[in-house]
Amino acid sequence: MRRAAKIDDKIQTAIVKALRDLGCSVVSTAAVGNGFPDLIVGREPVAGSAKWVRPRTVLLEVKNPDMPPSKKRLNDKQVAFLASWKGECYRVETVFEAVSIMFGPETAARVCDEIGRENG
Repeated sequence: MRRAAKIDDKIQTAIVKALRDLGCSVVSTAAVGNGFPDLIVGREPVAGSAKWVRPRTVLLEVKNPDMPPSKKRLNDKQVAFLASWKGECYRVETVFEAVSIMFGPETAARVCDEIGRENG
């Protein structure tokens, strides 16, 4: 396995763990190929939230934040997929970004702080 794939797996694993710890369903679709994003993430409605009142499912394309910008660009198949996709799809590089998309920045900050204490 090439080194970049190992780093990408580490980042993706951290994102999956954080989202699952928050109660999300997460399926890795990285092996699907043909431009399909890396993760499908679903969650139930957030209690008391006026912003998201229904269940939510999004697609996430995970990129390695340590790579140069030229290596983080979407490839042609990913661009074509996104152009035809009618639902929500996001490109993320960090746990903070992924959790922010699903729950907002306040929750993301709390989760990242907890992760920092666990790894500290």
